[in-house]
Amino acid sequence: MRLHHAALHSVASAGALYQRCGQEQLALQMQAIRCTVLFGSEMYQESRLSCAELLAGAADLTSCCNVNYCV
Repeated sequence: MRLHHAALHSVASAGALYQRCGQEQLALQMQAIRCTVLFGSEMYQESRLSCAELLAGAADLTSCCNVNYCV
């Protein structure tokens, strides 16, 4: 869990920095990455809420993230 905490902190810091610099797409990517870290740390409730929040703005995701990387 200690490594996951550091990863969550790093992703949050990077997202905040990108947002302050006006790099909204990169900030959104950091939010998406946060979901995978939450899942990996077995924080399922937080992961579900974070993913649901991101999916509410799905149009923004397709413009910045490669959504077909699993195909």
